[in-house]
Amino acid sequence: MIKPGKPSIFIVMLLSLPCGMVLAGPVQPPLPDGKALAEACFSCHGEGGRGGGRIPALAGQDMTGLQQKMLALRSPSPGSTIMPRLMRGYDTDEIAALADYFAGVSP
Repeated sequence: MIKPGKPSIFIVMLLSLPCGMVLAGPVQPPLPDGKALAEACFSCHGEGGRGGGRIPALAGQDMTGLQQKMLALRSPSPGSTIMPRLMRGYDTDEIAALADYFAGVSP
């Protein structure tokens, strides 16, 4: 029973919940699944991105360097391959997830 003049612990907790949520800040969504995204790359870059013939390997590359290369590929240059068209289909979070995945794959 709630006594007059004394707030219920439930009410105090309920009222403090929004404050705690604000203080904690926004929750960052997880990165997309890099492995699932990478499957589209395997037909040219080989299983696991380990390369195949004239197509460069992606597996085992430095994450930051690979991410920068993929972002740069979004801008076509004269004589460029199909990669600029493909990379423009990925947002920056997806590119980060791809680079993270390939950096963790042994060459």
